[in-house]
Amino acid sequence: MNVYKFKVDISKKFDFTVIADGINSEKNVKLVKELDVHIGLGRYYSRAVVKEEFIEYIKNNKKKR
Repeated sequence: MNVYKFKVDISKKFDFTVIADGINSEKNVKLVKELDVHIGLGRYYSRAVVKEEFIEYIKNNKKKR
């Protein structure tokens, strides 16, 4: 945990965007939130999809603002 925290802290000091990869469980989500990382991806959210399938998904699931 200390290594992850160090990497996130140093990245934020250099104004880098931190992206968590490999989020596969609720436990991973909790860790990412504890580290204050706001962007993440992994099988917890979705399986990998091809470009065309992703575009269709976005078109069909737009939220109205």
